[in-house]
Amino acid sequence: MTVIDVQMCTTYVYHRVKLQWTGVSALRQYVKSRKVLILAVAWATIIFLTSMRVVTVRELSKAVSGGVGGHVSEDSFRHFWSIAWWPFVKGWHAFEFGLLYSLLRLALPGKRWMPVVLAVLFAVSDEGHQLFVPNRGCRASDVCIDCLGILAAWSLFHLAGRWRQRPWLAVLAVVLWIAALYWLSMFPFGLVTLPASSSPVGP
Repeated sequence: MTVIDVQMCTTYVYHRVKLQWTGVSALRQYVKSRKVLILAVAWATIIFLTSMRVVTVRELSKAVSGGVGGHVSEDSFRHFWSIAWWPFVKGWHAFEFGLLYSLLRLALPGKRWMPVVLAVLFAVSDEGHQLFVPNRGCRASDVCIDCLGILAAWSLFHLAGRWRQRPWLAVLAVVLWIAALYWLSMFPFGLVTLPASSSPVGP
């Protein structure tokens, strides 16, 4: 066997191994994306199920007071909650959909806008179905809050590099995001409600 033959055999083996490794890597990526997609569907299901349940201020204050052994009275917690409810309730809603977008983004690599579209459509449908949940209503402002969460997650994926170079932009984005969350929480619009027998957690 000549030197040229050895080189040809080596090149052939190299390309075969490279091709097989590429196929294995693609298969691993496919399996990984499918697993993440299952997580995304599971998380969307959790969002849907939790939106069918209304926790009243009375129930929450009683649970908190009992959870800390009575060290915080129900009246004290209700006073606190009447002031500071919005970052917990509305912030959680934003987090829910930010996480949903993140899972869809990982499950659909290479599809930049598809995760955004799916997350926004689910936010609209989830808010709409609350019209049929007793003691709940549908707010256009709540859809905007869900979209704030999606926007925050999108920014982390696509703008984190720029923010590292200009930290002041990151600080400004966070301040504007919190201001938008506060405004949408305190001044809701597009409200459609069904008759309620008790006040929900969020005013």
